[in-house]
Amino acid sequence: KAVLALAPSNSAPLLDSFYPQRGLSVMSASSIVLNAEDFNAKYQETAPTGQRAGSGGGGKGEVLLKVKIASRVKALRRMHIRPVVKRLVTNREAATRVVALGVSTGGPQALQALLAKLPADLPACVLIVQHISTGFIQGLVEWLSLTSALSLRVAKAGDPLKSGTVYFAPDGVHMTVNEEEKIVLKEDGSRKMLHVPSIDVMMLSAAEIYKDRAVGVIMTGMGRDGVEGIAAIRAAGGHTIAQDEKTSAIYGMNKVAVDQGAIACVLSLDSMADEINRSVR
Repeated sequence: KAVLALAPSNSAPLLDSFYPQRGLSVMSASSIVLNAEDFNAKYQETAPTGQRAGSGGGGKGEVLLKVKIASRVKALRRMHIRPVVKRLVTNREAATRVVALGVSTGGPQALQALLAKLPADLPACVLIVQHISTGFIQGLVEWLSLTSALSLRVAKAGDPLKSGTVYFAPDGVHMTVNEEEKIVLKEDGSRKMLHVPSIDVMMLSAAEIYKDRAVGVIMTGMGRDGVEGIAAIRAAGGHTIAQDEKTSAIYGMNKVAVDQGAIACVLSLDSMADEINRSVR
């Protein structure tokens, strides 16, 4: 009930629209469900021990804490981006550089704005981990493809990394890269990580393989997933970029990365694509 009460005035950062041709009911439901996994993970990080899932606590204190967490999400201006006419590219070259991007709460709208500005001939591949509820990633990729000139796909094991291609981490596994510069999907053997897929795991892998040929990007979201990974990219000689507070639905994990000195450049959402494009050329 708390989330439903917040949704009418505060749903835009969670999801601008999902399959808008299907109508308002889909958009409204998706805006609530889309970041449920992320929301619950942040609740587990924040809640007192007695109020965590499975602890037998909860009640009024649990509801109040969840409302406080949800209230941190800023209502952002809706963006109306025109669909693009894609050029068929059948011979994309192997990527010599990688952009490793992590995003959480507010991600779909932010990703739409960012990916719409990146050119089709981007001489790098893009790896993206978006914290999202199980079952939504394929739909998100299809929706983002409508307004991006790049080739977008959910990553599969063994995919070769190609320039101008965006690989999204699939549900329930970590996305990494190997020395052959191919996608490797890994189960969470520890079963202790709050986020699977993890931004940190993906970025640590990119830093190890690509070193100074990696660009790390951390965007809007709660928590601290991605902070260790983007710090590793900077330590390896790669460029690092964070979305600024003003344009973030939640200035959380990007703030932690900035505060810890892991970021070379803090930019507004509108400026990030140009910096990424410049960094990989």
